[in-house]
Amino acid sequence: MKLVLIQLILIVIEYGDNINILTQITNMTLKQYYKHYLSLHQNKTCRRLHVLGQIVTILYLIGSIWMISYNTWSALLLLGSPFVVYPFAWSGHKFFEKNKPAAFSNPIKAKICDWIMLFDIIKGKIKL
Repeated sequence: MKLVLIQLILIVIEYGDNINILTQITNMTLKQYYKHYLSLHQNKTCRRLHVLGQIVTILYLIGSIWMISYNTWSALLLLGSPFVVYPFAWSGHKFFEKNKPAAFSNPIKAKICDWIMLFDIIKGKIKL
């Protein structure tokens, strides 16, 4: 776990912020952003890691909800669910796609596009 956290910190430090790109991206519609998002996900291994991360996120949510029936404090686990995918996704970008994750520029739209891409993969619109 410590190794994953260290890797995530190093990725964040390495990529930093790019104000010009950030300004352009925040003005995009979701449809435009999704097109940009897909351009950052051309590598199959990177997409596979995203799918794996989404599956683990779903399992994490199910486990969290199941634990709530035993302890109400377990509801706090739900707060971590949006972040479960990141070690998988960011590893895909760092080691295979060799680009900056979309979550660095617009985390909300990137999260929405994560799920859209997963559904497009399930529907066969995008190949793994």
